[in-house]
Amino acid sequence: MSQTHQNQVSEHYHLSSFRLTDVDEAFRHLSNPTVTKYLRTVPRPFTRQDALNYYYFLQQELQTNPRRAKLNFTIRENATDKAVGGVRLEPDGEEWELGYWLGEEYWGQGIMTWACKDALEIAKGEGIKKVYASPRQENAPSRKVLEKNGFKHVRDEQQYYPMEDKEYDVWILELDLVNGDD
Repeated sequence: MSQTHQNQVSEHYHLSSFRLTDVDEAFRHLSNPTVTKYLRTVPRPFTRQDALNYYYFLQQELQTNPRRAKLNFTIRENATDKAVGGVRLEPDGEEWELGYWLGEEYWGQGIMTWACKDALEIAKGEGIKKVYASPRQENAPSRKVLEKNGFKHVRDEQQYYPMEDKEYDVWILELDLVNGDD
């Protein structure tokens, strides 16, 4: 994605925290099976109560684990202030896992590539050194988002999806935020 396109995307969207007023938009997007198809930990079907529970979970995280809580972002449309997606980094030992979702009507516009880039810059500022992601192998657009952000494929493996009680083939991609993965 060109720098010009990145700037245009950032003129229309920003990252912020998840708010109580985002519950209905999160429910609208995440109750769409097309959006949640590749998400490992999102309940299916996704209910409004699930969105509300997520808000309360994040409020508790602010108290119990503020570093992790501040690395959970909502992608917000500037013009409407509506939540259109999310990006999060979760600790996993010495590494952090990157995960994300985006409302279907926003796909293909470079929004997730931009959002991940911004989230990774914030993570680097927080002292995070290594990040990985594990998209399912049938989700090539997700791998493309990661590669545009400098992630490198390191291996294939199977990963358990608890909401479906099933294993899927995934790609493991990594990014070294300290030395870069050139």
